Amino acid sequence: MLASLTGALRSAHTTAYGGGLYWNRRRTFKNTPATAPAALHFARSGDRERAQSLVDWLNAVLLDPRTGLYLDGIKPAASGSKDPIVERAVFTYNQGPVLGALLELGGPANLDRAAELVGAVRTELTHAGTAVLITHGTGDAGLFTGILCRYLALAAVSPTLSMPRRDEAAELVAATARELWAGRTKHGERTVFSPHPLQPAEQQYPAGTAVGLSTQLSAWMILEAAARVRRGHS
Repeated sequence: MLASLTGALRSAHTTAYGGGLYWNRRRTFKNTPATAPAALHFARSGDRERAQSLVDWLNAVLLDPRTGLYLDGIKPAASGSKDPIVERAVFTYNQGPVLGALLELGGPANLDRAAELVGAVRTELTHAGTAVLITHGTGDAGLFTGILCRYLALAAVSPTLSMPRRDEAAELVAATARELWAGRTKHGERTVFSPHPLQPAEQQYPAGTAVGLSTQLSAWMILEAAARVRRGHS
């Protein structure tokens, strides 16, 4: 299974658009949510040179210099144009695996970028006046912020980052977890969490309505990340 996955990822890593991984088998879109997890996989499995090349590509092609966050992806030019199209959507889950890859690879440049990314998340992806992370609704997007928190927790306990950045990552996770827990409700014996941390679960999921699994899994991931951060800071 591991060899099959690694082979598929290597096959999707081509020189088109200067590097990066294709997201689909039709090879019409290279993006952050394919490239960043692949970089993390290669870094952890020993192919650090390939992992670094993927991170370098993300920094060169999909890093938005204005916000310090990673854009969604790049695809072929529209008819009549030579320039590829950059999909400029920004999602929480794209930032997480990049952060994980940067921390795994280490080294001054990667760790500086990881620290900057934590700061950018705090500035750009939180509700105004709080350290509570934004979310992206329900469906597949309901899982996105849980993915980010998994990697923010890694940053929060990483001895390779400065203490101020570690504390910043820790507070992003903790603040989001606190709001989710405070807004929880009960459906029978089951605890239900809101897809929007600053809105009560009872408002989002009234009694008798269906509850999306992705939003609940995201909440569990955020709470687990908060527990990891607490253990790492105790």
